[in-house]
Amino acid sequence: MLSRKLVCVMRNTVLCATAIFSLTMLCIGQEDRPFYYYGDQKIYLTPSTSTVAAKIQPSLSTTYQTKYTTLSNYFRALDPSGSRPDLRILVSKNDASSTKATAALSTGLEAKEIFKVPVYKIGKITLVVQNEMIVQFKPDTTENTREALLKKFSNNYRHIDGTPEKYLVTLGNPESTLRVSNTLHDNHSVEYAQPNFLSIVAPIEGTHWNAPDVPENSPGPLDASPGNVSVAPSDPLFRRQWNLDNHFGNAQDGKASADISIIKAWNKTMGSDQIRVAVLDEGVDINHPDLVNSFAMQDGKVVQWDAILESDSQQPAATESHGTRVAGVIAATANNHIGIAGVAPGVRIIPIRMGSREDSADGVWTTPLIVDQAIRKAIQLGADVINASWQMSKADVVDGAIQYAATKGRNGKGTVVVCAAGNDGGPVVYPAQLASKFPIIAVGATNSWDDVKTRDSKDKETFWASNMGSELTVVAPGVGIVTTTNHSVGGDSNNDYVYDFDGTSSAAPQVAGVAALVLSVHPDWTAARVREHIANTATKLGTGQHSDQWGFGRVNACRAVEALNCN
Repeated sequence: MLSRKLVCVMRNTVLCATAIFSLTMLCIGQEDRPFYYYGDQKIYLTPSTSTVAAKIQPSLSTTYQTKYTTLSNYFRALDPSGSRPDLRILVSKNDASSTKATAALSTGLEAKEIFKVPVYKIGKITLVVQNEMIVQFKPDTTENTREALLKKFSNNYRHIDGTPEKYLVTLGNPESTLRVSNTLHDNHSVEYAQPNFLSIVAPIEGTHWNAPDVPENSPGPLDASPGNVSVAPSDPLFRRQWNLDNHFGNAQDGKASADISIIKAWNKTMGSDQIRVAVLDEGVDINHPDLVNSFAMQDGKVVQWDAILESDSQQPAATESHGTRVAGVIAATANNHIGIAGVAPGVRIIPIRMGSREDSADGVWTTPLIVDQAIRKAIQLGADVINASWQMSKADVVDGAIQYAATKGRNGKGTVVVCAAGNDGGPVVYPAQLASKFPIIAVGATNSWDDVKTRDSKDKETFWASNMGSELTVVAPGVGIVTTTNHSVGGDSNNDYVYDFDGTSSAAPQVAGVAALVLSVHPDWTAARVREHIANTATKLGTGQHSDQWGFGRVNACRAVEALNCN
């Protein structure tokens, strides 16, 4: 008969062995999953069961549409390089089952004229693996060392940004991209190596498009000179801009003090035309009547950039209105008797197109390299502030671009980078979460009751919630924001505005506008000082210095520009 002590030991041994076995299986299962490196962190990927992607052989780049006519029923063509049909990626439509999409490819797959491309998911982000990767070598490596290593995997590579250590490498097949980039990452000469994913992000935006009756003109007219703003501007929709100042009968339930106190801020400044705000988005409509005078100009032309097409001209498609909405929140012309007023109507916008919704009903697509180039171009074009109302998968190359902007932009003073925190009620998304590493601003959203936006908050918009976390800097109104949209969509000028621009996408540009007002008053301040000042002057929404829910508080434009009689 076994002693009680021996039975106990045996029982504990079995339990311990079971725990070790379970832990081992868990680790093996995790290690077996595909991943890429972000710094030294492994970002694990889940194969997509709902999206199919394919690539056309370059020899068929101009003829596949006629040869494989059924593909258009199931796929949309994305051209991440802008003008390179040989790099075109086909992505299944959101209404096509993966089975039907795969079947449509069968003939081309058998003929080896089309090949499938790996597709993964990280949360709500879809990652399509291209045959491209970005490799950054350590500064002390020689050119011979760099090129000898790259040639082991590909003879097709080029420098990026004119930087000797930074390369875009093109491989023969996307199936090998993850493996090769991970192998390069482990090399002692390499700072980082990661795939140049085609990233598709599903947007969360307002869905109620029935515009209410346009109210009568607000009291006015407004004398735009600083120190003389005591009434609402003549813009007829200002009454509905509760987020700016709701002391003029704005049509929104809630608290009278839930706005950003813009009228009193305008007594100090409405923004300097020497301050430039880059809107990095899916493009901005430069012909919108409420924005046409809001753009930075050079030699009689709008300063703009298309980072997808690498062109000094950009124009969003009819379906790409997000950037136009953001631009209106920041700098729509005030007191012109039409539409709305922006937070900083005196500053100038630089439109930079770095994402596209065209041919992608599932969301907006971009790549890490496009984002990197867009940020660096914004600095080159003189951006004092950058607005980033979007999210993407983590990427070292984007880290580097944002750090460069925040510390080296504006001739070393740093460009103020403002990022939306996210709309799913989870942790702060990337790149806003970089506010814990670099002097950038991460923005959450509130409603007209001055509550942080949640799925059960009083506004009754249950389909989204502001993201939260220690990285959050401030919050700003983000429910039912009235703003511009692409001009005369469908030929009807009544469609020039939307009344429900929801999300941290609409909160962030309000903070970007306030940052532009601060720089209008203090043009020599560093980006770090602007961030600290906006945080210190924010209106507290609870106890304590900082909260994961509301950061340092709701942005207060009046206090930020040091105007008089602020609340």
